[in-house]
Amino acid sequence: MLKQYYKILGVSPNVNEEDLKKAYRKLALKFHPDVNPAPDAHQQFLAICEAYEVILAEIKSETIISISVKDIQKEDLINAEQIFREARERAAARARMKYEKMKAEKEFFQNNDFFILLRYIGNYLAVALTLLLLLGPVYIAIKQDPSVIVISIFLWIMGYILLSHIYSRRKTWFRPGKIDTTWKDIINFFKIEIIENPVDNCFYTKNKEANSTPFRFTLFKVKDVKLKNYGGAMHAASFKRKYKDVFIPRSSKAGRMHFVLSFFKPLAFVSGLLLLPVASFPWRFLLSYFLALFLARIILFLGHTKGKSEFLVTPFMLIKLSIWILIIISQTTLYQGLVLFTSIRLYAFLVVLLLFLDMILDLVLSQFSFYRKMQSPVFKQPKKVQNLFGEGYQNYLDIPIWSSLYPFFRALI
Repeated sequence: MLKQYYKILGVSPNVNEEDLKKAYRKLALKFHPDVNPAPDAHQQFLAICEAYEVILAEIKSETIISISVKDIQKEDLINAEQIFREARERAAARARMKYEKMKAEKEFFQNNDFFILLRYIGNYLAVALTLLLLLGPVYIAIKQDPSVIVISIFLWIMGYILLSHIYSRRKTWFRPGKIDTTWKDIINFFKIEIIENPVDNCFYTKNKEANSTPFRFTLFKVKDVKLKNYGGAMHAASFKRKYKDVFIPRSSKAGRMHFVLSFFKPLAFVSGLLLLPVASFPWRFLLSYFLALFLARIILFLGHTKGKSEFLVTPFMLIKLSIWILIIISQTTLYQGLVLFTSIRLYAFLVVLLLFLDMILDLVLSQFSFYRKMQSPVFKQPKKVQNLFGEGYQNYLDIPIWSSLYPFFRALI
């Protein structure tokens, strides 16, 4: 059956995700019912969407879907049927996308201008971070506390890794691409789509129909973990990830609220960093972050709307956050007038938390039977999402640095 889908999109069985998206967008824009007068344009467009979703699911899950083999196991058949069913649901939602919206999305993402801009910002910030990690401890040791040199080995390791990464890509690091998106493209991309004759109710607002683009996020489950030992200091680990794209029905009201807050929260956070009268940068950073989330929560409450990032709040994340706050408090001195002063050693401790906290917590909490529930959201989610978390799916990979930074940035936007 997969052969039929590959034929519809005109791609080979070993196609990668990027080429698949290019083939899909090319055909989707050609056969979209808004511009194609053919009587069967809608059916052709729906078939294109379904083919794209099924092949994309096959690529992401790294599972070969083949229900035509006679000796296929029953479990594999059920999994294949589930993948097809979910792909058709996503295809139906995708087929409701207006042509102008799809065209703007295609131009925006295929040209990668937005992501090129992010790479420009990220690459320059990475250079500054590398210099800070390598030279910062030396400067602090000379000016304030020589003991910082001893506990800054982790900073130098991270700085060396970043420096090696930048040097290996030195030819294109400061020139990641050309930006040619126009303001019209950006405006079209951010328009709130209104769906006619919606069939679902909005999850984020009560008594509202889901007449806008659903909120989409991806969950994954780690599987096929393999550990190999080749002798002293020679170990290797490999694993696969199975992805699930989740679409939560959303009303135009919720879509507008989420859109506005995606700009408001970062703005409030940066404003707090610049304006809060707190001398200690770690505390100013922490207070600005929670202030931005608190103000966003008030806006959502007044608008009778649920936040789109509530699925990030899990018991595991709350435990991590508590440990971070306790470490910061342990390195803080309170002076009269509520003046907070943090020890210079705090920055080294924070790097240690970035590198090892998730690993230690995983080792400790995995010994208990309730460990799987630690990754489930605290706030109520749609039943389908709750079931996925119960099956072992999670928001992000628990690896050093990424597992701390991802929920922070995701909740902020």
